[in-house]
Amino acid sequence: MKRTLLNRLITLGGVVNIGYGLGLALSFVLGMASSAHYASARDKQPEAPHEKPAYLIASWKTIHPEQIESIRAAIDPLARRAGYELLSASAPELLEGSWPYDGNIIVQRYRSMDALRTFWFSPEHQLAKKTREGHIESQFVIAVEAYE
Repeated sequence: MKRTLLNRLITLGGVVNIGYGLGLALSFVLGMASSAHYASARDKQPEAPHEKPAYLIASWKTIHPEQIESIRAAIDPLARRAGYELLSASAPELLEGSWPYDGNIIVQRYRSMDALRTFWFSPEHQLAKKTREGHIESQFVIAVEAYE
């Protein structure tokens, strides 16, 4: 019986059936992968061709870590409209020179400098920033445009 099954698989008809099944499975997998890729690309806000990303860099010392989540809940939704993406929030490693600041360096990416400024100076953000008072000491906040 094993020989009969093996003979059937070796025949052209068996090879074609196996090839068809593998092709069908491969088509399904590739279709699912491309669908996931296009869905994630569709959900992202596109950058205009002429816009360069902008980065906000800040030095903040956290005084009350238990308040961070409520601060983020107030500010993050506003920042997301400007294409906000958190890239880093950690203690810096000094490689050269001196560093007088204590705390973490925050690096955020925005869709463009215009989008970052619109978010940062908006009345909604100015109000939401008040949630940081007494909980985070802001040592500096700067914005730079990408070199692209």
